[in-house]
Amino acid sequence: MIVYAKEDIVSLSGNLHRNYWLTIKAAANLLLKEHPEGIIIDCEELKDISEDGAGTFSDAFHDIQAANARMLMTNLPDQIMEIVRDVPGVRSRVPIANSIEEARSSLRSQAETDINVSESILVPLFSGMGYQEAVSIGIDLARVNKAPLVLLYCLEVGRDLPLGTPLPKMEAEGRALLEAAAEEALQKHATALTHMERVRDLTEGILQQADDHKAIYTVLGIDSSDLQEHRLMHLIENLMQRSKCNVVISRCPPDNPPVLPTRKPSMTSRRIRGTSGGTAK
Repeated sequence: MIVYAKEDIVSLSGNLHRNYWLTIKAAANLLLKEHPEGIIIDCEELKDISEDGAGTFSDAFHDIQAANARMLMTNLPDQIMEIVRDVPGVRSRVPIANSIEEARSSLRSQAETDINVSESILVPLFSGMGYQEAVSIGIDLARVNKAPLVLLYCLEVGRDLPLGTPLPKMEAEGRALLEAAAEEALQKHATALTHMERVRDLTEGILQQADDHKAIYTVLGIDSSDLQEHRLMHLIENLMQRSKCNVVISRCPPDNPPVLPTRKPSMTSRRIRGTSGGTAK
């Protein structure tokens, strides 16, 4: 068994017939100092692996996750992948990338500007939302409260996949959205910190991130959201009821507001429901 470490990659070659994690750990710890976002285990030159050897990856995942970093396996030969799939607790926990390039892209997506503050203004983003108005409101709140503006993208990972599994398309969409929102803030002469978080559920993820970032305001912009209506209402309801911080829901006006009818209402339409619950004639 040969272990070779360079940049953010630990390369394994030969036969992995026992748990080599204690041997690999020293090299991995050195790489994590230079690449705290995570490291890549390249298995392209592995020839054979046993069930005990597969425990190397399970132990590595546990220790690296405890260090608040990520580990991605890549380039697994087909015969190695078949064995890994059959080892309990390995395939279900250890994320696998299709290539080194995909693994690096995923690790970069997860990297976060270091945030060490007592409070913040949090603006969650998701595809299709009206982030411009939300960012604008977030900037105003950040200036008044002298707190940093944090742009958050929660990447939902299916429960049938390890949480760290690379999702190239979704990660690219998240990066693009964070960059666009950060640029929007910059045009308004403000600086925003960005963070992408992998979550199982969007609502629970935003609530948890509001706590983790010590948010005093969470600003949610609503536009032509790609979220299904029932999911959007579920998200808003939970934020309003369960969030420990103030919640601001911002709805951008439509580009083409509907034209109200000018015809005289019929007799059956004159009775309307009042805001207090009574009726008006």
